[in-house]
Amino acid sequence: MKKSTVKEVMGSEPEKDRKEPVLVTLEVRLLGGVKEEEPEVRDGVEEDGVREEGQKHQEQTILYSEKLMRDDGVQEAPCSPTEESENSNLTLELTETSEVQNPSVKDSRTTDDKAMVHVLLEQIVEKMSMGESVTNAQVQKPEWESQTAAGLDLSYFVDPHASTSEVPAEIWDPGLDLVSLLCEAEAQTQPWESRAQPPPKGWHFPIGPGLEEVLFCPSTAFPSMSYYPHSLERETFEVVWRVWEELSETHTAPEPPQRTPSEPRALFDFTVMSYNILAQDLLEANQELYTHCPLGVLSWDYRFPNLTQEFKKWEPDILCLQEVQENHFTEQLHPVLRDMGYTCVYKRRTGTKTDGCVVCYRGDRFSQVSESLLEFYRPECELLDRDNVGIVLLLQPIITQGSEVTAKGPPLCVATTHLLFNTRRGDVKLTQLAMLLAEIDYIVRNCKVKGEHCNVVLCGDFNALPNMPLYQLITTRQLYYHGLPAWMISGQEDLSYNIHHRRVFAPLWPSTVGIDDNCQYTTVNEPKSQVTSTQSPERNLQYNHGFLRRLRFCKAACVRPQDLELIPGVTDNTPDPEDKHPYTTRFRQTISHYLNLRSAYGHFIPGTDRAEVTTLHSEVGATVDYIFYSPRRGISSADQKGGGQRQSEGLKLLGRLSLLPEEDLWSMNGLPNEMFPSDHLSLLAKFQLDLNPV
Repeated sequence: MKKSTVKEVMGSEPEKDRKEPVLVTLEVRLLGGVKEEEPEVRDGVEEDGVREEGQKHQEQTILYSEKLMRDDGVQEAPCSPTEESENSNLTLELTETSEVQNPSVKDSRTTDDKAMVHVLLEQIVEKMSMGESVTNAQVQKPEWESQTAAGLDLSYFVDPHASTSEVPAEIWDPGLDLVSLLCEAEAQTQPWESRAQPPPKGWHFPIGPGLEEVLFCPSTAFPSMSYYPHSLERETFEVVWRVWEELSETHTAPEPPQRTPSEPRALFDFTVMSYNILAQDLLEANQELYTHCPLGVLSWDYRFPNLTQEFKKWEPDILCLQEVQENHFTEQLHPVLRDMGYTCVYKRRTGTKTDGCVVCYRGDRFSQVSESLLEFYRPECELLDRDNVGIVLLLQPIITQGSEVTAKGPPLCVATTHLLFNTRRGDVKLTQLAMLLAEIDYIVRNCKVKGEHCNVVLCGDFNALPNMPLYQLITTRQLYYHGLPAWMISGQEDLSYNIHHRRVFAPLWPSTVGIDDNCQYTTVNEPKSQVTSTQSPERNLQYNHGFLRRLRFCKAACVRPQDLELIPGVTDNTPDPEDKHPYTTRFRQTISHYLNLRSAYGHFIPGTDRAEVTTLHSEVGATVDYIFYSPRRGISSADQKGGGQRQSEGLKLLGRLSLLPEEDLWSMNGLPNEMFPSDHLSLLAKFQLDLNPV
């Protein structure tokens, strides 16, 4: 059957059925590059109007389809004669095998053209939705219209021989205004940079209460932990490592006036490290806390070299360790520390526990005056049934030249402990802390009797969060504990959802402990044989300064004796009732102490509101390790018994080793890991004190 006859027969086909053969023929022509043939004669009669119009629209359709392929980046390879003939045969075969239908009029061909325009319009919209566009260099704009939409050249639909002011009615039908539709769609298309990008993949770590503030960490930073697929564009993840922080004058007390050149000022700088190194026996007994760690980093053979490397890197002058396993200390740690020039004092926990605490100091910088090894276990007291211990050393800073001591500093009391971990027994923690403070107070008061000011450094694992009651007792020197829930004292775990709580009531501990509510010993710290050998009770009667101060506003003290001689400025002072403090018994529902202590760390990353952490395992990350010290304050020469040079009491904090927030530690797979061998971070601070010339 001739091709012209097929065209006439297809003209009467319904619109829906007529779309398919047209598209099939178009696809084959595009692939084969078939050229249009000359018009043929059907039964010896030429139908020029119908044949020329159909040929024109087919050529326009092929040209536009070829342009779409160029826009998509598809390049047509030159066809060989064989391929061209095969494609031509395929086109004719598909055309000749089409179903023969009755001839149609020109209106049906116009409807066919509109259907083809609809198909092309759908292709354009699909290309625009995929973000593709065509530059001006790729598309030659027609002379009759300068506007294009998504790279569509309307000259393909216009007769090139027609006037520039004439537009075919078939194209500019009111329902198919392509220029207005496509230009409007182009105006709504935004550049890729300004479009809303999909959210990146990664982890979100909370850095504040609840989920109000979170920190995003991309999955590419730790692909071994992430369940997200690897992205092509990798974002850099910068971890803030531990750095040394030099502190300004705002962190310490004001300095005394500068000395004159004739009065040189001798200063003594030293560093203190506190470190819970995680006993191997405790690690193996609580393996559920370290399920996030590779097994290799948990072995003692892997962790021990990293520990000693950290000691050698920072070389602290005083080293306080907790959770030191006894056999590891005697066989491995002690020989290494001894070779580094340290003198060590070890105290193992009581009972069946295999770990304890250690205080080490450099023998060329300090001389030991005394030592106290504390055991918090008391068999006669039900409250003190735990095996925790503490160490209190009195050291003397020295400067030597050869074997001769050229200068000495004021005595330095160094104490360390590891309080009970149980989050529900804050009453036990308070009592253990009171016993430690009582021993420190006893040493400080003995130094004061000799006319020496004793500085204090208290460090260790206190198993309490910052600003909780136990922390407040250390820093503010007073705590009202009566009625407090026991879990709230340390704040490690929120148990407020429980209906019934263990509460703390006065008196906190029995009198058999031998400590009052001022964290001082109630009797002279001597062996019982010496105390009981004295028969006269009057000879044992002693009144300390704190006891007498409590009586200054009692009812009897506010009454002026009639026979008291009147001395202006001395005995003429009458107590003001507005300032009167009621007399209280020994247990006032509060506990206090007379040590001025301050934390060396601020517990937040400087310049941010992200909290620092000193320990991290599978259940929690928090700050429980501290270094407390006696802050510096200036005193005048009149306050010194010996007179002479002006001196400053206390310690000046010069710097510290920064801590890390929880999200940074999780980016390194938590603790312990390849870099940090314990589930705690080490604390390191640098202090300065005045020396006394010998």
